[in-house]
Amino acid sequence: MLHTNTAKQRLIVNKGDITAFDFTQINSHLKLNGWVIILIQNVVKHNKVIIISPDNFNKNYFRKVIGNQKHIWFYFNPKPSDINILNNLLPDNKKPYLHIKDNLFELAYNQTTHLINIYQSDIYRKTDICMCVIEEIILLINSQYANKPTINDTRIEYACKYMLEHYQVPLLIDDIAIVCALSPSRFAHLFKEKMKITPIRFLERLRIEHAQELLKTNSIAIKNIAVESGFSEPNYFCKVFKRNTGITPSQYAKQYCK
Repeated sequence: MLHTNTAKQRLIVNKGDITAFDFTQINSHLKLNGWVIILIQNVVKHNKVIIISPDNFNKNYFRKVIGNQKHIWFYFNPKPSDINILNNLLPDNKKPYLHIKDNLFELAYNQTTHLINIYQSDIYRKTDICMCVIEEIILLINSQYANKPTINDTRIEYACKYMLEHYQVPLLIDDIAIVCALSPSRFAHLFKEKMKITPIRFLERLRIEHAQELLKTNSIAIKNIAVESGFSEPNYFCKVFKRNTGITPSQYAKQYCK
């Protein structure tokens, strides 16, 4: 489901949520919460791929790039492990798109069509299936640019690794900054610059992904899942969970009841 709030002109994109309506019709003041991948089919020139992070969306600019060319696109919230790949694929200001070889583009385009068909269906666990297809699309695009120099700082790489290993215990941003030998303010600025997401949101997503796996079992109380996922308060866990997925933990668990 695609959730919109017209009063605030903000689009809330949940994990696995996609859409394929005309990109050029988006309100110019829209604020994105997730990422966008656009595949532009051009039989005369090179096929193109545009990857848009939450903080580099400019509707009018990309509308000029797309023009009347045939295109297909989707919104999504990537897994934390895929954010680094996406950051390395972000084009620069001089060339806002990536040229993809015809065979890779065809595969990615077909998979995107497949992704939309899955999302529009009512198959069991379609959100998980959608995320698997999205990851395949990202890897297909990345296969042509695998040797592109990384933009990551070793301190930020260590911070990501540290959060992956400690997200289940109480963890403050100040704690992570200390292990990276940075001040909290410098760490927060550098992390957002490199990862296109704040460290708090990155940590939240790690915890929510873990909670989602536990909820699929339907055998653990929500208050216990909150604690096992690094949240000290069940109410706060429910609030963060809904903000990231659009539904409550109980609603999410019901999707996996047989």
